[in-house]
Amino acid sequence: MKFFAVFLVVLATVAQAGQQPAFQLDAAAKRKLVEKAMALKVGDSFQTVTNALGKATHDQRGTTKESGRFISRSLKYYAVIWERGLVNELHDELVDVTLDEKDRVRSVRIRVTLE
Repeated sequence: MKFFAVFLVVLATVAQAGQQPAFQLDAAAKRKLVEKAMALKVGDSFQTVTNALGKATHDQRGTTKESGRFISRSLKYYAVIWERGLVNELHDELVDVTLDEKDRVRSVRIRVTLE
């Protein structure tokens, strides 16, 4: 089973090698996005995040099933999207900012390759 999973990852990587991304920021824009994201701190407000990074590519609100109460928010800023309309966890590059129930930064995850 483990071999099969590794084989699929290798196969996906080889298939990706001949393709161009559906969307890609240029090198300077990627660097600027990463630098601004690195300046964010836990506890920063939603307004601080959007002032620094602009409007998110995806803004997803997390709510509870039972009451629909707001519990978190995820702001995703994509630098590379391999297939439009699909999420590619292996190859898409992004900055993912998670906010708590008070719309304050809980975490900043940066997955962008700089050259």
